[in-house]
Amino acid sequence: MPAAPIPENDADRLAELHYYRILDTPAEASFDELTRLAAYICQSPVGLISLVDKHRQWFKSVCGLDISETPRQQAFCGYTILDNAPFVVEDASIDARVNDNPLVLSDPKIRFYAGIPLVSPRGHALGSLCVIDFVPKKLNQSQIDGLKTLASQVMQLLEARLFSEKITHYTNVLEDAHFQALKANQAKSQFLAMISHDIRTPLHGIVTALDLLSDSQLSSQQQNYVATANISAQILQAIISDVLDFSKIEANKLTLNPTSTSLLELCATIKQILQEEISQKQLKFAIDFDPAIPERLSIDKNRLSQILLNLCSNAVKFTPIQGSINLSCHLQHMDADSVSVKVCVTDTGIGIAPDQQQDIFSPFVQADNHNYQEHDGTGLGLAISSRLLELMHSKLHLKSTLGEGSAFHFDLSCPIVNEAPDHAPAQNPLEAIQQHLNRAIRVLVAEDNPVNQKLLHHLLQKNGCIVSLARNGKEACQRFLEHSFDVVLMDLEMPVMAGEEAAQEIFDYCQQQQRQVPIIIITAHAIAETQERIMAKGINGYLTKPIRAKDLLGAIAQVLT
Repeated sequence: MPAAPIPENDADRLAELHYYRILDTPAEASFDELTRLAAYICQSPVGLISLVDKHRQWFKSVCGLDISETPRQQAFCGYTILDNAPFVVEDASIDARVNDNPLVLSDPKIRFYAGIPLVSPRGHALGSLCVIDFVPKKLNQSQIDGLKTLASQVMQLLEARLFSEKITHYTNVLEDAHFQALKANQAKSQFLAMISHDIRTPLHGIVTALDLLSDSQLSSQQQNYVATANISAQILQAIISDVLDFSKIEANKLTLNPTSTSLLELCATIKQILQEEISQKQLKFAIDFDPAIPERLSIDKNRLSQILLNLCSNAVKFTPIQGSINLSCHLQHMDADSVSVKVCVTDTGIGIAPDQQQDIFSPFVQADNHNYQEHDGTGLGLAISSRLLELMHSKLHLKSTLGEGSAFHFDLSCPIVNEAPDHAPAQNPLEAIQQHLNRAIRVLVAEDNPVNQKLLHHLLQKNGCIVSLARNGKEACQRFLEHSFDVVLMDLEMPVMAGEEAAQEIFDYCQQQQRQVPIIIITAHAIAETQERIMAKGINGYLTKPIRAKDLLGAIAQVLT
């Protein structure tokens, strides 16, 4: 028998068929229901959803026959896909197109066939929805229309199935991307933790040594040297903190901690920190402070200091010799409980081109300007300042003219603090506790770094403490069992036994003995997740290196009070 002609666009039609990824898939109830309905409408024993492949016709759904495919040259559907109109054979035994078909001459001895082409939205006939009978018959127009409707439903199912597969594919892609992002973020966190530890540990030694040196008898020149070293240490610490702060902000882990603060004193401190570079460049640095601003406000002092230091240090950095910088704070609004202050840092520096003014608020970016590129920096300062101000419900604004200067400003809204400031002279915060105990405070220090061991021992001993040193967590646990201590200072990363495990053993032992000995973690690990995990175990304090002497002594006093 001659097979049905091959359509001229058969290559495109086959590509479209394979695009649906339907061939050789398992039976699906939604398709089977349509074939049964087609057979019922046409009062025929057989209903089929047939798809014509290159060498076969394959049945996605079969009702009334035990068959899954036939050769293409035997397929009645080969004629159906030649046109968009129904293909009907009322009596196959006398129809010249199919009367010598093996399916007509032998089992199942087809006599009647009616097929509606399954036409894709792109115009390709992929196969047919058809009905078969073993006796000659005719269909009325209502039955033909019913088959057309069902064929349309079959194509909609194929489209929906394809869409669902795409959604599943894209979901898998997104899940894989999410997993890869989590892995990358974990790797980033591990890298930051390693860098933080490896830099903060020696920096802690430097800062502690500078604190001890500042408290000794020095000449004027030596005091200047110490002050310069302190500023350099602060700058290095700020760079490290910038990277870690940006990581915290990205992970929504950074929170504000408002305290009673003098905005005027804060501005003066910023100028003092930058004074050496101001003097070297012969800059005029003026503080324009509105006297109507209340003396004390509830602000996160450290974060606002970070913002102002970044803005002012940039102004100093990018302002040529003998230029001028102005840090102004003007009262915008005040009621009984709160104020709004406009803070502005203006300079006569190199300025920023209009097309680059938004880029500088992006992380790791400096203006693409030769003068800017000559200066060092992480490119994180303005991005972090902008994010911190968003946490404070404010926004950082910029006005700049290339070659003339820049002005950064923001509005600061905060509560007024009516308490009088404490002007009492600073004293050793441990003195009152030692007087109450009528003896020296006994401190166990677990620290593996020899330099930090020596400096911590000297600092604590100088402030009246009796100090016992341990080089690792296991040694710290042994010392704790053998002697009585008032407080434990524990480094996290140590050989033999890590500080976290040692702290847990000491904590558990105290629980069993119904004792209370506070444990303060002193570590170079500044990752928020580490601190949260440690503090959840009942640890009393967590200090991140480098630690100033007053902060360490204050923390000890706090946990012993």
